[in-house]
Amino acid sequence: MNDINFLTNTNYLYLPTKNNPKVILNVSNKISAINSFKLYNPFSKKAKYFKNIVSFLFIHFNFILKNFASKNSIKSDFINYLEDKLNSKIDISLYIATAKDKVVIQLQNKITNQIIGYAKYPINDIGLLHIENEIKADVIFNNSILIDKFEDTPFIVLKELQGLIIIQKNNEIVKLLETLKTSKKCKLSDHPRIREIDNYFEKNGLSELLINFKNLIKLDLTFQVVYEHGDFAPWNIIKTNNDELKLFDFEYFVKDGLEYMDLIKYYFQIENLLNQKKDNELISSVLTKIENENKNLLFTIYLYKEIMIKYSEKLDYQTELNLLELMEQI
Repeated sequence: MNDINFLTNTNYLYLPTKNNPKVILNVSNKISAINSFKLYNPFSKKAKYFKNIVSFLFIHFNFILKNFASKNSIKSDFINYLEDKLNSKIDISLYIATAKDKVVIQLQNKITNQIIGYAKYPINDIGLLHIENEIKADVIFNNSILIDKFEDTPFIVLKELQGLIIIQKNNEIVKLLETLKTSKKCKLSDHPRIREIDNYFEKNGLSELLINFKNLIKLDLTFQVVYEHGDFAPWNIIKTNNDELKLFDFEYFVKDGLEYMDLIKYYFQIENLLNQKKDNELISSVLTKIENENKNLLFTIYLYKEIMIKYSEKLDYQTELNLLELMEQI
């Protein structure tokens, strides 16, 4: 999966550097450049500033600067395959996921420069699991144009969502989460998401986590079953031109999820990644935004859930362990 080529025969800009690109953008003409920069949505002020300068130059002075971009002369077999499936000549821009598990490919019609959609293609086993989750979510949310395989590897082509990716108002986030609820409720110990975490710790020999988690879920409480997005964060929510909030990137989708996990994830990502809060300050910032009498319990379960995911993907979960220790003192 790692050796596949996705590029077409056109002019590409590699950002931030050619040797270590985050995005590879088609800048063959002004309209292509305008569309390509939609694929690059940094949230840090420094990265936003850099994007604004570079995009301004390559859009408004494209006729000059495109000649300084890298020229790719060969169209990949994957693009030939997509052109046949979609019945359209294609140029692409490429986003390489931070986790290096997949690529996101913006597909532009080569003649009109209109965005056809976005293909997601896995480049390792973890990426493969994420694509399979996207496909499961598509059965419910119908976001795809095409679900197919190339060289025995599944991939998905998603519809374009036009709008703004920004931090939304809290009441709008709550309304969006309401649309993910199902009619099912379960006792905490019987909830499918809780059983999943419990079984995972047992299967993988995480005995200390397992004991603590079992003690946690003994409470006689009932919670709703929801469609859990799994990576519910500002950068995965778009306000469309019709003024609707839409979710995308369902790579951590869970059909029988636990309510409040997505809401906690949303505030956790903002406070931890964007506002750089740590330890007790991070805990306090998240908990103050959760309106539920069992919010301490829910936040603790969230941390166990994140440990399960990070352990399965061989990622560091020391932050979550540290927060669990601090939660015991509250």
